[in-house]
Amino acid sequence: MEFYDVIIAGAGPSGSTCAGLCSKSGLKTLLVDRDVFPRIKPCGGALSEFALQGLDFELPTDLIERECFGARVHYGDIVSNITENHRIAAFVSRERFDSFLLEKAKESGSDILLGKQVSEIKINRDFATVKAGDQFFKSLMVVGADGVNSTVSRYVRKPYGKEELLFTLYERLYESKRGIEEKQGKIMDLFFGRIKFGYGWVFPHDEYYSLGIGGLYSSFKNPKTIYENFARSAGFSPRNIKGYFLPLGGVKRPLAGERIILAGDAAGFVDPLTGEGIAYAIHSGRTVSGIIQEAIKKNNYSKDYLFSSYLKRFKIRKNIESSLRLARIIHSYPDIFLKQMISDGKALKKYFEIPRGNLTYGKYTTWLAGRLPMYFFKSLCQK
Repeated sequence: MEFYDVIIAGAGPSGSTCAGLCSKSGLKTLLVDRDVFPRIKPCGGALSEFALQGLDFELPTDLIERECFGARVHYGDIVSNITENHRIAAFVSRERFDSFLLEKAKESGSDILLGKQVSEIKINRDFATVKAGDQFFKSLMVVGADGVNSTVSRYVRKPYGKEELLFTLYERLYESKRGIEEKQGKIMDLFFGRIKFGYGWVFPHDEYYSLGIGGLYSSFKNPKTIYENFARSAGFSPRNIKGYFLPLGGVKRPLAGERIILAGDAAGFVDPLTGEGIAYAIHSGRTVSGIIQEAIKKNNYSKDYLFSSYLKRFKIRKNIESSLRLARIIHSYPDIFLKQMISDGKALKKYFEIPRGNLTYGKYTTWLAGRLPMYFFKSLCQK
């Protein structure tokens, strides 16, 4: 039975990032995924600058299908236009992007095992026994980076409840580069007020649009009808709709067990306001790598030590919690907050500093509080 320092379940952005950094530090690392890459990954494919800041290498330009320098933000009949002289987002195909990260982990020295799912973990005094497919391995540490339906997480916490899930319907609609350039250019569309705790989007890629709408799962009644109505209102004809779940970020949950630690969607690290998960996956993968290296040096694999290390190191967690508080407020009173915020070009422009990594949700909320009297007054005048 082969022995590893760390076994990572899930080769998405969090798992591959963690594996690459563990290997670079000299740890014997095994990265396992149930899928064979490249694999289809339902996702809008928008990479924020904050996400790219978490990588310790440059993203090849050929992976970026289109750069975004502006947004049209909709709420009912209100449309606000934001244009920047810097990039707001880079649109990628998750198939190619995830495969690239996996290859970088391999180049760093990680062993890769694809087409096998981590299905069982047994914690012993000096190591963990991990079953992946029909194979068994020993490891000092196990990382659960295996997504919203994580099998590793069941050794740490209860499964996500219905109120802890976001649900998204999305599809790719193909069109020529010229057609996309003429219709959309380097601008994305965001549609609020269509679904509680969520929004719809149109992201222009190279030769297709990523079109989707997502929100709180418990409030997503008749999802197909909601999606079809949204798609047609945005000027598209639905064709091949796919659905997927995301965890609601910002909820306080266990993040570690004895010799086990979670990252990415498995840990619940998704922005509850935007649904962005890639950035937090990459940054949590980095954090977990550091925790593992320290745990091995100190020979301390206890649940309390791993959890306290997480809280100490992963400061971004507070940003996700602040996003949840803001999301609850603005979606509870959309005509006061969403309507006025979207009408307020200054508030929108400042918000886009968050995905750039230049502003936290906490500081944004404090700044926004100073504008509330104006929002309340405008809301009363518009009735």
